[in-house]
Amino acid sequence: MSRPVDTDITVADLETLTSLSIYGPYKMGSTEPRVKSLEGLQYAVNLSMLNISNGDLSNPNSISAIANLVKLESLDLSFSNVTSDSLRYLVNLTKFKFFKSLL
Repeated sequence: MSRPVDTDITVADLETLTSLSIYGPYKMGSTEPRVKSLEGLQYAVNLSMLNISNGDLSNPNSISAIANLVKLESLDLSFSNVTSDSLRYLVNLTKFKFFKSLL
């Protein structure tokens, strides 16, 4: 999906999404915004690959939106501060071939 940055993303757009990669700032002490929630991704029902690197997913509920994305096979939350409490949202995701989360 290629579109201008200021264009709204619709539910219909999310339903066609099969992979998504978002990389946060790599510089220590950066003030750039980081992903803090996966809210909205519950509509990406065909998502099979998700990579959120260098996010701030430290709130235990921050990944709850992906709890029912049953087609998800690859999930990389590297350096996104995911807590062990958050992992309870992944129990229904049984098609995993790859999971990575470096705390």
